[in-house]
Amino acid sequence: MKKIIHVIVFTLLLSLFTLQSYSQYWIQHAGGPTIDAGIDVSADAHGNTYATGYFTSVASFSPYNLSSAGDEDIYITKINSTGVIQWAKRE
Repeated sequence: MKKIIHVIVFTLLLSLFTLQSYSQYWIQHAGGPTIDAGIDVSADAHGNTYATGYFTSVASFSPYNLSSAGDEDIYITKINSTGVIQWAKRE
């Protein structure tokens, strides 16, 4: 029983040291005049965010404008930790 309590206390202390707090929030608007949808969002260890989805016609990720090569194209964007879009690509 004493061993279990030690493991629980150690786990709680470890989680307190590894928690990250974020005090800055940002919102980005993107898309186009026709069909567009976000599918997934992921972040890396440096605070960059990567977003993927699809669009038709054109999609604007200010200051980047993507044009579709056909029906539906996929996009991927990289956004830094302050909310500035670093790049946007069409595939």
